[in-house]
Amino acid sequence: MKTMMTLALILSTAAIAGAQEERDRRLEDLRRDHERKMAELQKRFDEDRAKLESEFRRRMEPSERRPAPQGGLEEQVRRLTEKVEQLTQEVERLKQGGRPGAERPAQIRPPMPPVPPRAPEFRERRPETPEPPRRERND
Repeated sequence: MKTMMTLALILSTAAIAGAQEERDRRLEDLRRDHERKMAELQKRFDEDRAKLESEFRRRMEPSERRPAPQGGLEEQVRRLTEKVEQLTQEVERLKQGGRPGAERPAQIRPPMPPVPPRAPEFRERRPETPEPPRRERND
């Protein structure tokens, strides 16, 4: 009986040690996977940051380095004035109900207001069996 108990004890400790090793191995795999993903994210962040910084610097350069627009100041003012007039006409057309690229339908039905949910109806509870009529005692 002692040998059986000793053998059971040895087997149980071996099983516990194996389970612990498996747990440690899984934990180590998770840790390595997490570190790898974080390194990839950091690399992507650094690349994106470098792109954004270079684009920001390029946009913040003084205007002397940028190529001058074609035409003089008067040409720019004329083009902007034309664009403003065009946009003003479009706004007026939209105010009057016109939509760009589509004909106005003959009749537009206004949207229906939302219907609020109905409150549950409460009824008085009546007993299943009617109570017998009460008689008054005359003693």
